Amino acid sequence: MALKNPNTGEYLKVVGFQADFRFQIFTITYLIFKDQEQRQRYESGLSPYENFQHGMENFTNEQWLSAQVSNTTKDSILTTAYNVLKNGVFAGWEDC
Repeated sequence: MALKNPNTGEYLKVVGFQADFRFQIFTITYLIFKDQEQRQRYESGLSPYENFQHGMENFTNEQWLSAQVSNTTKDSILTTAYNVLKNGVFAGWEDC
């Protein structure tokens, strides 16, 4: 699962999720790659000289619940994380 920026060809991959249920704050950690090829190479290890972006996005319990879908726990968390990012900061990006 990934998001693609149709204007630049960049790809976003969610690599982490952290939940603070006490304060109802959730954090998604993501990477942005220059293209699909670089995103696929990430799994086998990129060269230390390759550039990619790293970011984090915080969101509230309401945003999490409104984007949630039912599936396996892992798939549900990942899908919800992508939906939250797509509905917020990365609104112009498309599914791929």
